[in-house]
This record gives sequence, structure tokens and C-alpha cells, in this order.
Amino acid sequence: MTEGGFAINLEMRGKDQPFSADVGNRVRSLRSITRQDMPLTAINHTRNHIAASVREVIRTYFPADYCSLCHVFAVVGANLATIALEREFRPVAGLAAIDSGANQLIVMADDRAFANQKGGAYHCWIESSDHLPFKKVLIDLTFGHNHMYARKNGLPWAGGTPPRYLWGYFDQLVIAGAIEDLRPDFGKNRIWLCETDAGVSWMARHLEANLSGYVNLTAAALKIYRRRLPSARFNLIAPLLEPSMLAYA
Repeated sequence: MTEGGFAINLEMRGKDQPFSADVGNRVRSLRSITRQDMPLTAINHTRNHIAASVREVIRTYFPADYCSLCHVFAVVGANLATIALEREFRPVAGLAAIDSGANQLIVMADDRAFANQKGGAYHCWIESSDHLPFKKVLIDLTFGHNHMYARKNGLPWAGGTPPRYLWGYFDQLVIAGAIEDLRPDFGKNRIWLCETDAGVSWMARHLEANLSGYVNLTAAALKIYRRRLPSARFNLIAPLLEPSMLAYA
């Protein structure tokens, strides 16, 4: 979820480093580790490490705003997931609704926000975008911020905190149907989402305008991810990536 404007400075001055010439081969070495080679526990650990790495780098550079930067989580998360897993992911911008647990929906459905420099209530998340014979996957790395978003905006929240993130098959996590037909109490482990034309256009403009910042943020997240997974096969990855190596940077 995001509230407010889009004017986030993604440039991290003084942290640029030379790019590795053979980074492509090293990334392909990581991608050769297929999902089929990994047991379920390893897949879950990998998801946890991806989520934690993205969270750490965004909290480091944007400590005051990180809870509201769903677009930054979506872009950096899509990049890191694409690198670490044998799938392609993309950041998505649109509308959302979550269950407050207080018999009330929390709605982030201001499509006009994408044309407003002051921003508004919208949401960004991650979807798999490849054509592999697998079902579409949803990743929402800011789902665990829902209770903080509610309290910050004076909205009701009842019960415990939500999961730290959502990650699973899209059709199992996303409520189908129109928002007008949505009813509360569908649980704190599901979400209603709708990508919009305005969100698609805004995301494209945002990525183009912040290319350098997202390259640096993704590189920093990848460095943290490598540190969290001390294995020879992950040590093959270069600390920084060329922009062309990132799915959405």
C-alpha cells in the first residue's frame, strides 16, 4: 500500500561501483539451480531470504517511509526474485482491498492517484510473468505492513498482525470478482487486487525515471541475499548487475 506522493529519491550517492564484465555468466550459473532441484523447505527458506533481503535494504535507505513504499518493494522484489529463482517476475500497480478483521474492508482503490503528483491510496505487488507450465504466482512483500497502514490512517484493525508477506498461487490468495461485490471477513491471509491501465502506465514511467536508483537498490538487496545464503553456488553471483540483466529496473 502507498499513501502520499511519489517523490522518493532512489539515487544512493556515493555507493556506485563498477559493474562486473562477466556478470551474465554468473547470473546464469545461479539460474541453473532449478526449482525442481530444491526441496520444499529450501524453497520456503529462499522465499524468506528474498523477502528479508528486500526489506532490509529498503529499511536501510528509507527508514522513515519504508512501510508505505509498496512500489519500491515490488520493483526490487521482482528483480531479486527473477535473479534468485528460475522464473520471471514483474512489479504490478493497481487497486487493492484487505480485511481489517473488524468487519470492515481497508480499500486502496484511488485509480486517480496515478495521475496525481501528491499520490493517493493504491497498491503495488509482484506477479510471475513467464510462460512456464506453472500457475501464476503472487508475491506481496508489504502485506505484513497492513496493520501499520490501518493505524496510520485511522482505520480499524482487530486481531493479530498479518503474515509478513504473501507468496503463493495467485488464484488461491486473491479474491475474485468486482470490488463492489467484496465482503469483509475473508481473512488476513488473502487480498483483493486489480491491475489498472493507469497503474500500468504509471509503473512504466516510474521505472524509466528511476532506473539508476533501482539498479543500485537491487544490487544492494542481492548482496544481502548472498550474505544470507553462504553457499559456493551463490558466491558465483557478482555484487552488482548491469541494468540489462534486471527484469524490471
